[in-house]
Amino acid sequence: MPGQDDSQVSVEESDDEIMRRVAGGDHRAFTRIVKRYQPRAWSVAMRYCGNQAAAQDIVQDTFLRVLQYAGRYRPEGRFPAWFFRILTNRALDDTSAGPVLFVADPPDPPGPQGPPELLDAARRNASVERALRCLPETQRMALLLKYSEGMGYDEIAQVMNTSPKAVERLLARGREKLARLLAALR
Repeated sequence: MPGQDDSQVSVEESDDEIMRRVAGGDHRAFTRIVKRYQPRAWSVAMRYCGNQAAAQDIVQDTFLRVLQYAGRYRPEGRFPAWFFRILTNRALDDTSAGPVLFVADPPDPPGPQGPPELLDAARRNASVERALRCLPETQRMALLLKYSEGMGYDEIAQVMNTSPKAVERLLARGREKLARLLAALR
């Protein structure tokens, strides 16, 4: 409409369109990518390393790399896969994260008067967290991408730079080891 400014138009731009603008130096477009993906990036990074400072470094560095490599982005694949590949590589390469702790948004611990079901759920969650800390990094990341982000084997393979068959094996081994660890914790 004549006289209507861009801020009033509510057309949902695709990630590919936004990334073309980012590659052209549009910092407002970069801000849109950050706003769109920061919550998910934070969730994955925090759940992966469990250390707030390390998660913040991973997320911040991921977005800096998105900005740095925007000109290299090719829309043949899906932007989320490209983005999470950067984040995953950064997380797996991170040596400053310290001990790895898996945080799965644990429920608030029940008070002394809490129902037994809440207490049982909190104990189960704590057991799962302890078991997840024992998994190898790649198995833990594959499980996180599958069950936290809802990615399929092909997308996880693209993110982790491996084959769908390798992802299938990582997930199977991760689930098997997790089951063994949980059985031992009981």
